[in-house]
Amino acid sequence: MPASHPTVLLRHDLPDGSHHFDWMLARDDDGPLLTFRLDRDISRDGEPFEGELLPDHRRAYLEYEGPISGNRGSVARVAQGRCEVKQEGAERVLIWLELGHRVGELGGIHQGQGRFLFGAPENGLRISQDFG
Repeated sequence: MPASHPTVLLRHDLPDGSHHFDWMLARDDDGPLLTFRLDRDISRDGEPFEGELLPDHRRAYLEYEGPISGNRGSVARVAQGRCEVKQEGAERVLIWLELGHRVGELGGIHQGQGRFLFGAPENGLRISQDFG
C-alpha cells in the first residue's frame, strides 16, 4: 500500500542538555499530527521500539526546524517520509510507514500510561487481526 501523507522524525534538544525524538504522522491533508515521544532514532533500523503518545501537534512541525517558544529547546529534522495511519484506537494503532530504513506495516500496542510498543506485524505484533 503506498503511503500518502507526510511523517517526520525530529530530534528535540532541551535546555538542560538532554534530548528525545518526536515522531509526527499526518492522518489526512490538513489536520493535526499524531505524535509520539521516542528515546531513539527509529529511521535507522527495523527493531521494535516504544513511544509515548503526546497531544496532537500542529502541521507546521512537518517543515519547521529551530527554537521552540517558551524556552523549550529546539528541534531538527532527522528523517522525513510518508505514512498512512490505517487504524487508530486507544489500545492499538496500525500504520504504513516509509521513514528512512523503516518501510512497511507497523503496529503499536498500548502498554499503559500512554506508552505504545511498536513493531512489524510479521515479527509477532499481529495488530491488524485484533481490530474489529
